[in-house]
Amino acid sequence: MTFKLFSELTFPWPVKVMEPDPAKPGRHILREFEVTFAILPPERIQASRDARLAILKKMDRKIVGEDGAEEPLGLDELKLIQAELEEHDKGAVQDVVRGWSKIVDADDGDKPIPFTDATFRALYAIERVKVGLLNAYEEAISQDRARLKN
Repeated sequence: MTFKLFSELTFPWPVKVMEPDPAKPGRHILREFEVTFAILPPERIQASRDARLAILKKMDRKIVGEDGAEEPLGLDELKLIQAELEEHDKGAVQDVVRGWSKIVDADDGDKPIPFTDATFRALYAIERVKVGLLNAYEEAISQDRARLKN
């Protein structure tokens, strides 16, 4: 097969989501949809890693109390940093997603759900979907996994 050089390589990949089975108590069901991912240029990946590290470093800051003593950040400050980190991570995932298919609205006659900022955020907020997206992208870009299948 001929090697093609793309300015941005995009590719479809299955995303598997494990959910409790509403018809069978105590059982799970595997649902699947397809996402079009992109492989980002190394400089964008590094910039995202640097930004994440900068957020994490905020957790090491100390607060100087009224007596001049250094104290660790309080719970409220840590919660704000955690929220900033979660927002960064959500943006990093959204940065590699170019679209999806096979996602439908069960409440609206199985109408396909379009890929928009709002629908991505709503779907990503579901923990099991977030895990599925992260696992799928890691599997897709991992050269080690590809080698293991050969």
